[in-house]
Amino acid sequence: MMKQLNEAHVVAVLYDEVRDTPFVLLKVLQNNACISLPVNPFEASSIIMASEALVTPQPRIHDVVVTLLREQGCTAEFVELWGSNLSGYYGRLRYRGRLFHHYLSVGPADSLVLALRLHIPIFLDNSMVQSAQNELPDSIAYSSGNNQVLYLDSSQPVQSI
Repeated sequence: MMKQLNEAHVVAVLYDEVRDTPFVLLKVLQNNACISLPVNPFEASSIIMASEALVTPQPRIHDVVVTLLREQGCTAEFVELWGSNLSGYYGRLRYRGRLFHHYLSVGPADSLVLALRLHIPIFLDNSMVQSAQNELPDSIAYSSGNNQVLYLDSSQPVQSI
């Protein structure tokens, strides 16, 4: 799918009050650019839980997929995302069975949750990286304009307003 691998990681989950929707902020490691992906509230919750390594009394579907992969002797390798705001975003999980590599098409938010649960890299398509903002903000405020921080990676500097 991708010619060049642009690794990224989840930096924050924010809530945009103007659009009334949460979104995930990803940081591209090669150039410190950042890109936001809109998600629904349930997906945001799953991403936050995976980021914090939280588990529920009953396994959620992402936990079931992780268990199935492990019980079947498969090794998850990475997830990849592509698309745009206009066309929509897409994702897939690459994993290795006993002999072959396989791809499992999943939504972009589910790809992020699986990457966080499985501790595997997240790769972005070149077109996504080109549309990313040039630089990650030096600090993300708890309440900055119309955005509220729902989750923030502990390695990111925070400025409370």
